[in-house]
Amino acid sequence: MLIPRYLYYEKAMIERGDHRYDLMRHLFHLNLSLITVRRIEGPGEFTHFFASSRISVLHSTSAKEGNFVFPLYLYPNGKLPEADLFAHENGRRPNLSAEFVSQFCKRLDCKFVPDGFGRPSKREVGPECIFNYAYALFHSPTYRERYAEFLRADFPRLPLTSNRDLFGELAGLGHRLVDLHARGEGKNTPVRFPVNGTDEVRDVRFQAVDSLVIPGAKRMGSFNPCGPVVTGSWPDMKAGRVWINDRQYFEGVPESAWAFRIGGYLPAQRWLKDRMGRALGYEEQAEYQRIIWALVETGRLMAEIDASIQQHGGWPIR
Repeated sequence: MLIPRYLYYEKAMIERGDHRYDLMRHLFHLNLSLITVRRIEGPGEFTHFFASSRISVLHSTSAKEGNFVFPLYLYPNGKLPEADLFAHENGRRPNLSAEFVSQFCKRLDCKFVPDGFGRPSKREVGPECIFNYAYALFHSPTYRERYAEFLRADFPRLPLTSNRDLFGELAGLGHRLVDLHARGEGKNTPVRFPVNGTDEVRDVRFQAVDSLVIPGAKRMGSFNPCGPVVTGSWPDMKAGRVWINDRQYFEGVPESAWAFRIGGYLPAQRWLKDRMGRALGYEEQAEYQRIIWALVETGRLMAEIDASIQQHGGWPIR
């Protein structure tokens, strides 16, 4: 089935000549949004998924294709935008159709609660667990490969599961991804900026260093409001340096993070190149270290998502 019938998206508003405020006002409040595209042109893997808690620009995930922004919650200003939204009292409401909610609850044998995470252990599931589940599936490498041709032609589709354990595990992994992408987590990283200097970005390049390794570890289960805690083992990762001038560099950067792609962008490279000729302040240095670590953990979590699906019977999800 199609992604859970989020009813508002940015490109449609633009094509109709409406102000983007009509959409973005929903993100002036506590909210999440999924950002993606409807199709892509040309070769390459479909990696056009991102989550945000803030307003976004038209080309957030693609420099070529227009982005579609799907708020998780709507904040009506006196009227509902569509008649088939899930019924709820006046105030913020889930941006989900009643038809989708009915199908979801039937598959998972649960009750839907219209705000927050719900209580999955009591078979009550809220929109934020559904968002996290969808976000995890869209970051499954096997999902992207299996449905590659469809993703090139239309909106991504969301497979539903009737396995509550699988749902909980994926929602938990998706929760961690949302924390990294939309809530700015990923601080206190092993990435370092060890050399004093001008801090000016003049020459951005990656250098592999054989002696640099990010030690692997047992991933400790973090809080998962959507189901069982998921843990996993992470192996050592070879790392290198990202130079910003002839003297200074960020150290402990895996090449996989340097080359990690989100939609049409390479965030680890684009972020620095956008600051060419500028000196990085302390907060910018810390933010770049966080971005690198978020990319590292995203790659690891994507592998765990595939492993979780495989442990529960693999594709197609049932």
